[in-house]
Amino acid sequence: MAQVESEVSIDPEKFVDFKRISARVNELSVEIVKLESEIKVQEAVEATKKEILENAEVEEVYEVPEGEEHLVHARLETEVKYSPITGEKIAKSYIQKFSVKEFIQFEKSARAIGYDYKVLHKPE
Repeated sequence: MAQVESEVSIDPEKFVDFKRISARVNELSVEIVKLESEIKVQEAVEATKKEILENAEVEEVYEVPEGEEHLVHARLETEVKYSPITGEKIAKSYIQKFSVKEFIQFEKSARAIGYDYKVLHKPE
């Protein structure tokens, strides 16, 4: 068998460019993976927010003031006591309006800090 010699010449400048481009592609790949992970986390957070609002039961008929349809309206009760004679609930109550994010934060700790609440309106 005859041996064929071939000479391959590599242009050093093109090789350096190739290495630089390859390194940048790797950096971008890592960045894409991070962004995809952040998107998944954000989607999970949004799903949780939606679930919390969907699970909040609206307790009574309530007329929402115009321009406040995007807020969560809740009747908060503090200093909840019960009458020793009748057993009826005695509480100071007022209506509080929350953004969706504020309501989610409030709901996490409301009962622990002494609030009883009923959702009057939740945004669509």
